[in-house]
Amino acid sequence: MPISHFHGASLVDQTASALLEAIYQGEFVGTLPGENQLSESLNVSRHTLRRALAILVEDGYLEIAKGKKTRILKHADKSSRKHSKTVCFISAFSWHSLQNSTKSLIHQFREKLATEGIRWEEFFDPEFNVSSQTCRELIKQRPNACWVLISATHAMQRFFQEADENTIVIGTCHPGVELPSIDWDFNAIGFHAGGIFSRNNHHRIALIRPKVREEPAGDVATKSGLLSSFKKMPSSELQLIDIQAAPSLAEFRIAFERLMSSPNRPTAIFTYGHDETLTVLTLALQLGIRIPEELSLLARADHPILCRTIPQVSRYERDSDKLIRTTLRLLRKMLEGQRLPVTPCRLIPQLTPGETLAKAPDRSSYSCGNAQSPIPQRPAEGS
Repeated sequence: MPISHFHGASLVDQTASALLEAIYQGEFVGTLPGENQLSESLNVSRHTLRRALAILVEDGYLEIAKGKKTRILKHADKSSRKHSKTVCFISAFSWHSLQNSTKSLIHQFREKLATEGIRWEEFFDPEFNVSSQTCRELIKQRPNACWVLISATHAMQRFFQEADENTIVIGTCHPGVELPSIDWDFNAIGFHAGGIFSRNNHHRIALIRPKVREEPAGDVATKSGLLSSFKKMPSSELQLIDIQAAPSLAEFRIAFERLMSSPNRPTAIFTYGHDETLTVLTLALQLGIRIPEELSLLARADHPILCRTIPQVSRYERDSDKLIRTTLRLLRKMLEGQRLPVTPCRLIPQLTPGETLAKAPDRSSYSCGNAQSPIPQRPAEGS
């Protein structure tokens, strides 16, 4: 009866989940063993065990009477499992390697799920991407869970599609994967950004994105939208410089200095993450490059710190509350046994023009102001 180790839930919650799992699997019938035996088999203290038992008593699974063994109530048998509310977050990255924005999103989900009384578990392990057997065993242990894939690789998404599990992807599905998903419309962001650069006469744009082993589907969609927008530009001199930012600041600095010392250096930069955005700002300052007079900067990612920079970064703001509300609405349907359509749910962020966008430097300086304007949906092909 091993405890499921997952980040974010307390040891008490993990112990309660392990006990409930053992009851579902028929390891205990009628009554539970004594505290000493349970605490030893679970490798937890008696204090932790008692708190876990109290949770199951409160939820109506157990009954504890003084001087008697803990009794398993009838509605805690296998047939009641279909009514249990368990959401399982799973990722092919360890907790520490997840992006800060993803961690923040998960923290917000925890608060909402706890408020609504929905149980959840979290599994963050690179092993899920290496071995499909690991995923298979996890699913076998939780046959009626609702699976939420977050920061999932292509292999993981494909596995859950083939397993035909009750699954939703927080993010964009990789090519060839058809699962219910919810994400920001990164294709529309890229398309919209391309239009901004075009209107400001930028012909040489540097795309700076994190250096990762497998490019996330949202990043692929962003670049695709950007390139689609560029196809509509009349200039034949358009140049997109695709740069993967090294995690080392020293390496990034060398690459940036080399980029900006080129005779055909870019007049605009489009960054994916807020880390790259801040690094570009500080390196440009050190090199004496004026933003936006000599170099325009547009950030795909949003972060509270970008509101405090001088000049204020032009960026796409995402309403995380809207993403969470929409996801919870879909999760409730899944918990009720409904099958979600595989049509992706795409949310449109807002553009905050800020102060880092201007005409290309061979034209008169131009600032976009501070008002917000929504990103229009990308028109359908051929429209």
